[in-house]
Amino acid sequence: MEDKKGKTENSDFGHIGHPQKQALLRALRQTLGIVSPACEAVGMPRSTHYHWLKTDPVYREAVENVMEIQIDFVESALMKQIRDGNIAGCIFYLKCKAKNRGYVERTEIKQIGDIDPMTDIPDDEVEKIARSVLNGEGGKDSSADPDKASDTQKSE
Repeated sequence: MEDKKGKTENSDFGHIGHPQKQALLRALRQTLGIVSPACEAVGMPRSTHYHWLKTDPVYREAVENVMEIQIDFVESALMKQIRDGNIAGCIFYLKCKAKNRGYVERTEIKQIGDIDPMTDIPDDEVEKIARSVLNGEGGKDSSADPDKASDTQKSE
């Protein structure tokens, strides 16, 4: 199986140069990219792997290639499920790969009644909301909180 760089899955990581990195990359390939068991297999803390990911672009690219192998594995398993007649697998595949053919879940929102949010709010209410937003109250109704009510509202 070839990855996106044209290297085979069984290619060695000799270009990495660091023997511990090579060992961890081989372990990651064996575990299909699952970090914890790979680190355990080579006796290395996970933090070392994550440090190398941050600091070594060549190592990071090699790990990304291993992750491509992982995706290939999962895609192969999905295709096997589809061949075996697994309807859920078929639906999942179509939702992901056949959107252009209409296999897309859409949410339909129906409006009941004639509601126009711009005209159904009384002008004095719009002004009140605008004032509260400009005063930094985020559009909250200050009359609901007596401590924040304006003096004119308290006297009403």
